Amino acid sequence: MAIRASMREKDAIRAYVEDQAHEEVIHLEKAASELVGPVRHDIWDVHCPESRWWVVTNPTNLYSQQDFKSRDVVLTFHLGLALRLEYAREREVPVAPGSAELLPGSWRRWQQAFETYDSGDEAETFQAVGVRLRECLVSLLGETTSEELVPEGTQPPKRADFPRLGRAAPCVPSSDISTFMGPDDFR
Repeated sequence: MAIRASMREKDAIRAYVEDQAHEEVIHLEKAASELVGPVRHDIWDVHCPESRWWVVTNPTNLYSQQDFKSRDVVLTFHLGLALRLEYAREREVPVAPGSAELLPGSWRRWQQAFETYDSGDEAETFQAVGVRLRECLVSLLGETTSEELVPEGTQPPKRADFPRLGRAAPCVPSSDISTFMGPDDFR
């Protein structure tokens, strides 16, 4: 039993399959539409001269009906694949090409901390993440600060002693530090 579909929906699915499968679509129908959580997934039964496809939406992908015999199986697979892809996308750090090369030591330490976090399953592992992030911050300070920026007659801060941003940012004049911190940070 086919579900009603607009001509715009049909045209979009037809164009998608013809682009991806490199075959002319000879028949298509919306076979099901299911709400999974807050997302609606339409399942299309698409016939081409040499093949049949399931097309599942949100995100749209096609699956051979030789591999997936029922629409329930294809929807289950599609949901699992979509979750895995979303999880992988969320874990990516949006760094512009070349930006990581500006601070190589800091970036390497940050990646090590993330890898430790991502593979962690015990308290000791997560404590190690904190240590690695501290090393990352020390490296960042080493790569971005300069003794030339410390006002004359002022003792330069220790590079690895930063309980407050004021000690960790010798390049920011103390009169400007309040723009980076709230009033509670000065206690």
